[in-house]
Amino acid sequence: MEIVVRSLFVMPPSYIFEGIVLSGQITIGQRVRIYSPLSYFDARVRGVEIERKIVPRGERGQTVALMFDGIDLTKVSDGFTTEKDSFAVAVNSLTIRDTPKMWWQFWR
Repeated sequence: MEIVVRSLFVMPPSYIFEGIVLSGQITIGQRVRIYSPLSYFDARVRGVEIERKIVPRGERGQTVALMFDGIDLTKVSDGFTTEKDSFAVAVNSLTIRDTPKMWWQFWR
């Protein structure tokens, strides 16, 4: 699964990442890794929205909005630019992918 993030909205304690699903699917509760050019962190998807409707999952080719709670955006701050007194953030380079599998998970 891979999503290229186009928009980021900050509404503490929630953060909304909007982008296009390039491959696979994304579901509520799924653990993902959010990448910037120089760093990354893991998070759990709290909500998936398509065309202003909450849905259980998003699939390849769909534009989705993903909600995350309580994340630390400073870990990937090189991937976006903030503007004063605004909920919107200019995204330079952020990508969401599946968390890598541990070596023992390949034998399941």
